[in-house]
Amino acid sequence: MGFSTLLSLKSMISLVVLLIATGIGSFLYLTIDTDFEAQLKTAVRSAPSSKSFPTEDIGHIINSAREAWSIVNKNRAVVDVQTSYGNVLPSHITDPFELQSWSSPPASHTFTVNVYNRLKQRVLQFTYSLQFTYGGSLDGKGAYLDRVTIIPSRISVAWAYVFNASVKIESIHNVGTRDEPIAAAHVELHYRLAGLNTVERTESFHVRGDGKYVHLTN
Repeated sequence: MGFSTLLSLKSMISLVVLLIATGIGSFLYLTIDTDFEAQLKTAVRSAPSSKSFPTEDIGHIINSAREAWSIVNKNRAVVDVQTSYGNVLPSHITDPFELQSWSSPPASHTFTVNVYNRLKQRVLQFTYSLQFTYGGSLDGKGAYLDRVTIIPSRISVAWAYVFNASVKIESIHNVGTRDEPIAAAHVELHYRLAGLNTVERTESFHVRGDGKYVHLTN
C-alpha cells in the first residue's frame, strides 16, 4: 500500500470520526433543548387555572396596583407617591375613578420609630405616615381601598449607620359580605438599620375600606 493511499485512508477515517462526533454533539444539544421545552410546557400545564368570576361579583377583589416597593434606600427617601401604592378594588374595575364616595381627604396616621444604642444614644429617628383612601363604592355598594401606602416624612440616622425601608401589601381580604364587601389589606413595613449593630423589624397594619385600621407591631 503506497504512502498516498495510506494518507487518503487516514483522511477518510478522520472525516468519519468528525462526522460522528458532530452528529452526537448535535443530538445532545437538541436533546437538552427539547428537554427544557418539555419542562417549560409541563410547568405551564401544571399551573393552577384562574377561576372566572362574573363581572357583577363585587365581592371578588384584587390589588391592581403595586405589591412591594422601597421607600428608603441608604438613608434617603425614594418613594414615588404617584406610583408607590396598593389598592383593593372589584376585579372588573380598571380605574378607581369608576367608583364613587371616596374619602376626602385620605386617611393619614403618623408614627415615629426611635432606635437607641447601648449608651442610650439615639441612632435613628424615623417618622412615617400610613395613608389610604377608603370608602369607594360601586353603585352604592361596598367599601374599597385605593392608594394604600406609607410615606416617610423624617429620617435622622447617626453617622456610620445605614437605614433601608420597604413596604409590601402582604395580602388582601373581603371582611364584609359578598353583596356588601369591605375591602381590607395587610400592609407590612420592613426596615433595617445596620452599623455598629443591626436592628431589623417589621411593623404591620390592617387597613379596611370603612376607614378602620389596626397597628400590629411584630
